[in-house]
Amino acid sequence: MTGETAGCWNFPENNSGQARGIADAGMATFQGNRIGALAREICQNSLDALKDGEDGVTVTFAWRSVPKKRMPGYAAVKRALEDAKAFWDTQTSPDTQNFLNEAVRKINDPLDMMVLRMSDDHTTGLSYPYEPNRLDGWNALTRLDGGATKAGDSAGSFGIGKNAPFVSSWCRLVFYRTLNEQGERAAQGMMRLVSFPKQGDADHLTTGIGYYGNPQRNLPVPEIPELEALNRREGTGTDVFVYGFQSPKDVDTEMGSWDEDIKLELLSNFIYAIYRNRLTVVFENNAGTREILERSSIGRYVEKFYARSKKAKVKNLYNTYLLLRYSERVNSFSTPFHGLGTLNLRCLNQEGEPSLNRQVLVVRKSGMTLYYMKSISKTINFTGILELQGEKLNAFFRAMENTDHTKWEAKRHPSPSRAKLYLKEMRDWVQDSVISLVDKQVVDEEVEVKGLSSMLQEGAMELPPTIALVESQEQPKETIQPTHSEFEAAQQPAPEPSRGILHRNQPAEQGKETGRTKKTKGTITERGIHSVMRLLKGTRKRKKKTMHKGEEDPQGKDLLLKPERGKWQDVPLQSLRILKLSGNHYRLLFEVPVPVRKGRLEIVTVGENGKSVLLRAGKIQSWTNLEMAEVIDGSIHFCNLQPGNRVKLEFSLLAEKEYAMEVHAYEDN
Repeated sequence: MTGETAGCWNFPENNSGQARGIADAGMATFQGNRIGALAREICQNSLDALKDGEDGVTVTFAWRSVPKKRMPGYAAVKRALEDAKAFWDTQTSPDTQNFLNEAVRKINDPLDMMVLRMSDDHTTGLSYPYEPNRLDGWNALTRLDGGATKAGDSAGSFGIGKNAPFVSSWCRLVFYRTLNEQGERAAQGMMRLVSFPKQGDADHLTTGIGYYGNPQRNLPVPEIPELEALNRREGTGTDVFVYGFQSPKDVDTEMGSWDEDIKLELLSNFIYAIYRNRLTVVFENNAGTREILERSSIGRYVEKFYARSKKAKVKNLYNTYLLLRYSERVNSFSTPFHGLGTLNLRCLNQEGEPSLNRQVLVVRKSGMTLYYMKSISKTINFTGILELQGEKLNAFFRAMENTDHTKWEAKRHPSPSRAKLYLKEMRDWVQDSVISLVDKQVVDEEVEVKGLSSMLQEGAMELPPTIALVESQEQPKETIQPTHSEFEAAQQPAPEPSRGILHRNQPAEQGKETGRTKKTKGTITERGIHSVMRLLKGTRKRKKKTMHKGEEDPQGKDLLLKPERGKWQDVPLQSLRILKLSGNHYRLLFEVPVPVRKGRLEIVTVGENGKSVLLRAGKIQSWTNLEMAEVIDGSIHFCNLQPGNRVKLEFSLLAEKEYAMEVHAYEDN
């Protein structure tokens, strides 16, 4: 069947069944991020439909202002909205009433309406448009509700995501059009409205879903003239027309306008696909001006967005861009995964500034962003991309995805226990690969751990030390073979020089003030420099404490507050790393900026009361750049520590637990 040429609207009856209101769970999912959902759902379905022999797809976003009366079946749409409003005005449903009041107001407004067209090229188009008993291809888009028909490594499935375009229409009206590989042309409109009386008869409510096309079995028609007037399709592919497109107000956007927001969303969700030339996006505005988002223009857009915003989404995008742009610090890791496919990890290990996000972007084979893997390392300055390669591998992990395609949840998988195990194995391999980057860093590297430091001291001074978070480095199950990336890159700017200060032993009178004071006897004098409080005689209580200036005087009758000075000052250890190798076995890496002839190290953890607890060292396995290292009473004693020489010390603790560790280094006299 090829369909009829003429089209009209049909709103089927519900046969006294369930009535439909405006609160649709499938659409509510996308209300909070209409633009992002639209960009993501359209492009992921286009990537899935890549035509054999083509390298990538092209998706076009074009918007036009058109008179409302040029909408296919305008009179029927207007009547449906007004009939729905009249019916729901008699009900108790504020949300539905508010929606219909606004929709009726806009349909009667003489101003033009916005139409957003989203078209893909180099794709297969949708199959079986005139076979209503099949629920795949065209019918998965227009008829199937609550089901998904794609499998394997396909990103989109015409499941809940097909609701995203309707959320962006103030009248919930969308038209579809396709030209498939069999040469079939098909076009059809859908309106996801609310139930309302058919021909004014409240005993005959509609389902709330309207179809524009051939009313016989609600089939499509080969062409809809109003769509052809906007754009004529020449090659295979699919088009989505959102009539009544409501763009967010500029004040509600991240980048100042909705069209800039959609570019940001496309980059955030598909930067790797664009980089791999699997996806090219064309933007065409009402004036016919075109912009192209492709591999060569990624940098221009990312730099622009990063200059405008430092939100987490933009920062993560910028980090991924840095990895793709610079190759000389990129390491590649690869491992087969349970015979399902291959895990490919690329990491940029940046020394100094800028500080990277320490996260790994996880992408599908198509290049679509899934999520950012976090909590891999708190101290290694890196960013990465993990790509799942292989249809079976993608299919296995896709079974864990939530409806937004932004998270893996083992409980969603048909085999939850196996899924949980594979998730952990994947994460462990990624973490092992990232931690292995430490051994590749240059000797003079210094990483400044934000908010954390280790202190070189001569005494137990009560100042807050820095916590060096322990990183797991269990022996990897696969051999990691890093290879250098071949991606062409600009020259990476040299990192800024590291910074570190050491305050050596000094006489007490030259020491730094600790912030505390010591009470002693004194006398109020004109030339005094210390704070003095006069002590009153007798039993009369002091109403207020008046401070004066005075001098220290052993025979004085007043109270002098003298600032305390210490004999040492805090010094951050440089390039600090604590790596957990296995069980209670650790590796400690650090440097000092000046020579230390003799000293000791204490590995401690901080309890809930804020007090430090010594973690007693058991045995030293090996060390480098020290003359001597031995354990005495749970502390590690050493000799001859020189600046510029990175110390590597492998040791074990007596206890085997998980700790957030601090390193205290004390210089002995």
